[in-house]
Amino acid sequence: SIILEMLLNYYYKELNIKRQIDKALMDALIGPWGIVQLGYTTSTEKIKDDELLEVSELIREESPYVQRISPLDFRVDPEAKDSHLEDARWTATRWIKPLEDVKRHDRYKNTAKLKSNFTVDTDYSDGSFKSPEGNSKMTMTSDWERIEGWDIWDKKTKRLLTLVKTHDKFLYEGDWPLDLEGFPQEIIYFNENPDELFPISDVEIYQTEQDELNRIR
Repeated sequence: SIILEMLLNYYYKELNIKRQIDKALMDALIGPWGIVQLGYTTSTEKIKDDELLEVSELIREESPYVQRISPLDFRVDPEAKDSHLEDARWTATRWIKPLEDVKRHDRYKNTAKLKSNFTVDTDYSDGSFKSPEGNSKMTMTSDWERIEGWDIWDKKTKRLLTLVKTHDKFLYEGDWPLDLEGFPQEIIYFNENPDELFPISDVEIYQTEQDELNRIR
């Protein structure tokens, strides 16, 4: 039974990785690129006082993980020209987490005066699931208060900085948790664009012809 459990866990991880890669491939097909992030989670990053800090089957304690990153939640050094980010100094990934979980997390510091800057929209009538602060439809209760922050990976100094735009202090400032030669993000794309940071998606190649066909029809 122990061997069977090991095999099931192995295939479970393999299937999760495949699904994340499939999502990134779809991003690369319709947009310039797909992005996956590699990482490793320790028990203290996952659980606090026997309670989960993050509800995600992809990220388990004491385990490596692969997770698709939305291109909308990714920023990169604008001076970079290589689509594999080999000449980029920094990358940044956006995250949204519950305010209380951020305050309870051992990794984050300077959270005493941290305030919510993002709230879940609980009005599903228009198909919207969440909105930035300022939307009159949002329900401002503690259960739905969230923090929108950014993890900035500086390759030159191998430092990781975590910041919130509405907060005046870093939540985290330290060395990269993993000793990697490049960034923890891997880029997937189909068509090289030698002089530009952003590669060319398959959709972009035939979009002009397709638009013309649509007009003719």
